[in-house]
Amino acid sequence: MDNLVRWLYGINGVMDEYREQTVNRLGMRTGALVLAYLLLSVLMAMTLLWVGLPASGILYGVIASNTLVVTLALGHLRNRANRLEMTTLEVTSATYPATLRRVRHASLFEGTWVGLLTLVGNGTSVTQQLVTLPDLAVSLAIGAIVWYAVYFGRRARVEEALARTKREMREESLNE
Repeated sequence: MDNLVRWLYGINGVMDEYREQTVNRLGMRTGALVLAYLLLSVLMAMTLLWVGLPASGILYGVIASNTLVVTLALGHLRNRANRLEMTTLEVTSATYPATLRRVRHASLFEGTWVGLLTLVGNGTSVTQQLVTLPDLAVSLAIGAIVWYAVYFGRRARVEEALARTKREMREESLNE
């Protein structure tokens, strides 16, 4: 469970007491807001059904809006964890290749997620879009652009952390 929480919040390293308390506080607040949104969205969907709108359109709208809200909530949690410096990287020369591999996989996942969201996001059926090559190409291109941007942004952060670690080690050796 700790691995899932660390992944959701983007936390690197061990979950100490401070991080655990902060995660609990942020999770409770964000969870309460998402729960309130979900209750309102169900209420709105039921009202729209009562008015007589088609169920398929309402269902699609609820699924799309819920996906957007959950994505925004996860982004908010990661942003708050970053501001509280819970995501500080500690990279050494020995862990550098493994860290880059994790960054590559996480970036690929996020690029794929955005590509799928754009594939579903224009309001037509996913099976129809998989058949049409232009829509699939646009979604793949958007996912690749996001992967590229996220990967190189995170890679720069990893290299900065490695440089900081080397600088700290050099300063420690000079002080001794």
